[in-house]
Parts: sequence; structure tokens; C-alpha cells
Amino acid sequence: MSAKCNYDSDSTYDITVEFSPRTKKQITANYQTNLLPKNIIGTIPLVVISPDYKKITLGSPECRRHFINQLLSQSSPIYLEKLYEFRRLLRQRNNLLSRIKTSQIPNDNFLELEH
Repeated sequence: MSAKCNYDSDSTYDITVEFSPRTKKQITANYQTNLLPKNIIGTIPLVVISPDYKKITLGSPECRRHFINQLLSQSSPIYLEKLYEFRRLLRQRNNLLSRIKTSQIPNDNFLELEH
């Protein structure tokens, strides 16, 4: 998939995303290679809402949160950075709780807070 956009200053921004089942996703933008999705989010701010996208109003709260997170991530690099950090910490917390539940880690006073 390839896209070309023009900024207000008439400069062109080219972005290419290549993906196949055997290889990792490759993102290239304006002669930069091996970019991560977080490196290009917000570069071309675009939000598409079509009549087919009923998840925003009829879907679950998770669908609405996902839409709002996408929208805010495009307008604020700080929000995107904090969202990635939050998701990483949430995975770590859930992993730890899962290990405690399966007795891989003794839970005697493990989660007790100090006063």
C-alpha cells in the first residue's frame, strides 16, 4: 500500500507499507526505512467516518475508546507516547497477576501497600 500527500506548503510526503505473511511489516516514509507505526501516526492526520462504521455509536465502549484513542493519537504525540506506555504497564500488571494466580509467585503479602 502506498500513499502520497501534499502538505499546505506544497511539499510531498510519501509513505509505503509493505506486508506479507512471511515477512515483517515494512514502513517507509520520505526515504526513511524500517519505521514503526508510532513514528508515522499523526504525520498525515486523517479520520474516516463512513455510514458503514457503526461501531462508534452502536458498538461496545471498547470500540468507542479505540476510536477516540486513534483520533487523539494523531493530534498529540505525547498522548500516543503515554498510550503506548499505559498499554505496556497494563500488560506487565496482568502478567504479574496471572503469575500470582497460578502460584508461580507466592502471594503472601505481595500486593500489600506500605503505610
